[in-house]
Amino acid sequence: MAQKARATDVSKFPKTFSISKDRKSITCKCCKLTSYDLNDVTMRYCGHCLVYHDDIFPPARAFWIANSGQYERTCVHCGCTDSNACLGGCSWVEIHKATPTGVCSTCAAPRASMTPSRLQGRNGPKKLKGKK
Repeated sequence: MAQKARATDVSKFPKTFSISKDRKSITCKCCKLTSYDLNDVTMRYCGHCLVYHDDIFPPARAFWIANSGQYERTCVHCGCTDSNACLGGCSWVEIHKATPTGVCSTCAAPRASMTPSRLQGRNGPKKLKGKK
């Protein structure tokens, strides 16, 4: 006789978010930021952490909340962080999901104005392996 798969009771695991009583905002327990975007509330999404809260494996939720401050994003060009922005302020333009790094708006502006030939000149022409 085949055994039935047991359903995990997710109610015993902590929630990684809280929704306001009027259901118009969601606060992430990891980054402590609140979003008033109704799409974020409906989808239970945090734009700062780039995570859908329902996708977090239930047994890992407590660990995720407890270790929230360890993964602060850093700009790969100037070194600014989530808590220490560039002079005059900046925001994240490009975020690398595999690592807690990205490119801030201050550093992205000069890069966007560069033509491909000027970018090539900064580091020299790229050589392709296996081709002459």
